[in-house]
Amino acid sequence: MMQSPQMPYRTALSACAAFFAGPGIFYGMLTSRMPALKAQAGVSEGEIGLLLLSLGLSALVMLLMSSLLVTKFGSRRVLGWGSLVCMAGIPVAAFAGDFWVLWGAFILFGFGMGLWDVSMNVQGMGVERRYGKSSMLILHASYSTGSVIGAASGAFFAAAELAVVPHFLTVFVVYLAVRAWAKTKLHEDQPAGGAAKKSGSIFGLPLIVYVFGLMAACAYASEGSAAEWGSLLLHSVKGADEDIAALAFAAFSSATVACRLLGEPVRQRLGDFRMAFFGALIATFAAAVVHFTESPYLCLAAYALLGAGLSPIVPLLFSRAGSLSSVSPAAASALISVLAYGGMLMVPPSLGILAEDYGLNNALLLVPFLCGFIALGSLVLRIR
Repeated sequence: MMQSPQMPYRTALSACAAFFAGPGIFYGMLTSRMPALKAQAGVSEGEIGLLLLSLGLSALVMLLMSSLLVTKFGSRRVLGWGSLVCMAGIPVAAFAGDFWVLWGAFILFGFGMGLWDVSMNVQGMGVERRYGKSSMLILHASYSTGSVIGAASGAFFAAAELAVVPHFLTVFVVYLAVRAWAKTKLHEDQPAGGAAKKSGSIFGLPLIVYVFGLMAACAYASEGSAAEWGSLLLHSVKGADEDIAALAFAAFSSATVACRLLGEPVRQRLGDFRMAFFGALIATFAAAVVHFTESPYLCLAAYALLGAGLSPIVPLLFSRAGSLSSVSPAAASALISVLAYGGMLMVPPSLGILAEDYGLNNALLLVPFLCGFIALGSLVLRIR
């Protein structure tokens, strides 16, 4: 179905935002109920680790395939497939009574997530091109907001002492209705074989796209350091109580959501280069404060500042990649996603290995250098 040129911008943006919020909602919901899933399926912590690894690897597999699928079938169709496959894992997980059923649910979730991630970003690029309005910050804010909604739903149902079955099925049905509306408002992009024949392969892309991907990898790796090590750093190194330490990633995420929601006017005023460059400098400073301060409260504030500084980076990279006339949006989106998720999967666990020999605080000194690379890489955003 071809989106009508007369469709209001806000309608197209809202539909796209609904698809950006979806994976955040389901991932936040799934991870927030991990203790309940663990007890229901009778799995160990080691098996939980295998489940999460399987989810990440299956998502990477589909990220690698997604550019070819989007190029051949169009992002609207692939987004429909990916969202359904991902959502299919939710009721399976809800009823899982052993490791293997839960493993199957996580594999479905990962496969669908890989397709969903690339195709929704291609749709976002299309909204920007069709309406001539920068939108990626708002769209990525929708993903972050979805994560908060998913996690909050987990907290609510857990506090009410309700099992995962009513929780997961309620969210599943509600989002299915939202998805049904949003899918009718998505645009059709140019499939392969049309007037603009662009390769869907992630190989052989212009160097600038690989730089974008490495910058995204650094941003995701820095975010992963806050998510996986922030609370432990605050508690074991900075001396914070557990309730204060638990706020580390919440501070990061809240600042990220707020800055993305408010970021489009700032982008219009500063431009992509200055917004990315100064954001990366702020993130570098914040990561340095995390290392050097001995105050847990100042460290917590620094994590919020780190989230604010990094908030525009990845949306800007997707937006600029989608504006390159010689590049397939699907291939650019897939490459950036693959490298970004690779950074998130590889770097945070490596920090744990470094911490064994040098201590956690010293291991996290890698983060300011990652943010510094983003600042250096942002120079390519000056290229038109």
